Amino acid sequence: MSEPLKLQDLMELDGVVAALRWQESRFINAIAYPARLVEYLGFDSEERARQLMLTTEAMGLSIKGVLEIDYYRDRKTNPHSLMPADGYMIHGQKFNLVCTLNRVAALVDNKIDYHLKGLFLKLALVRND
Repeated sequence: MSEPLKLQDLMELDGVVAALRWQESRFINAIAYPARLVEYLGFDSEERARQLMLTTEAMGLSIKGVLEIDYYRDRKTNPHSLMPADGYMIHGQKFNLVCTLNRVAALVDNKIDYHLKGLFLKLALVRND
């Protein structure tokens, strides 16, 4: 089994210019609280990291919902499913946002060649408890 990683380990990978991890929102006494930023590296400010966290959290929740709908479709008529899934990526003109459903994300410079599948694995290995 692979060893857990620290967020700092991601910063040593080709192309990674920033990384963050956060924890899911809490539901206490029937009240929903927003996601909580735990750690960030490479961002100009905490506010920028927080904005990216909130955007990424919203995308992750919607993607997880779509994947669950896909998973519970009739398997007799369509046996193919994307589940289980562990991550998603937003491709931008200058940067890519690579995220995993364990609430870890990396901002990657498009000018640098990097190994996408390897990056997803590394993100999934970051401890986030």
